[in-house]
Amino acid sequence: RESKLLAKFYEKESSESDSIIHWTVGFRNSSFGGEFAEYFVEFLYLRPNINGLSFFNDGRPEKNKTNTIKEDKSDVSLLAGVAGSSPPWITHITFDGVLKETDLATLVSILENVGTLSSSNGEAQAASDSQGRFSNSSSAASVRPLSSLLSLDLSSNALGDELCGKLIRTLYLDGSKCRLEELDLSGNEINNGTHFVRELKRIEKHTIPLHTLNLSSNKLVDAWHAIVT
Repeated sequence: RESKLLAKFYEKESSESDSIIHWTVGFRNSSFGGEFAEYFVEFLYLRPNINGLSFFNDGRPEKNKTNTIKEDKSDVSLLAGVAGSSPPWITHITFDGVLKETDLATLVSILENVGTLSSSNGEAQAASDSQGRFSNSSSAASVRPLSSLLSLDLSSNALGDELCGKLIRTLYLDGSKCRLEELDLSGNEINNGTHFVRELKRIEKHTIPLHTLNLSSNKLVDAWHAIVT
């Protein structure tokens, strides 16, 4: 249902413009289930002008008509999988307050493979298998989801020190093909930052594309001295 609505809106707006428009598709306080992931990814592969994805949860529970709070049955666990199946032309992704620990583990696993898969021309056609995953239909090489990712916003997910450190290590290991220039880890309870600072110091030895790192609202306190020295 969501993909059909998006398709209608996209086609209407695109037909009314003579110029090339680059789109970001955003969802706020949304619940996902059923076949959303499969149909949404198919929608993205047919529209190369969509370069950004945004999933946002402001933390306010929804109320029903009787003014009572509805039980949250959101299937946000599939969001990392959506990102991992997205087209290689997606350059900006936001997961603001929607990820669980298992989601980040999935996302880290996907990012570990960025740059390790190859395609013949970088513009290979994609075909979906029965589980909604995508692969190159013209050769054995796979399309590289997130291979063009330039900006990643993981703010307000309470990921913690260890997971944030693992993410930094995964993104910027020596020899990594990651192109990420902007990373937002604000509001993730890094606190004393033992693991995170260690990994940050480790990647300082390498030339990396990262130029913007947001660590606000993490109660870093003493860790700030270690980060800036």
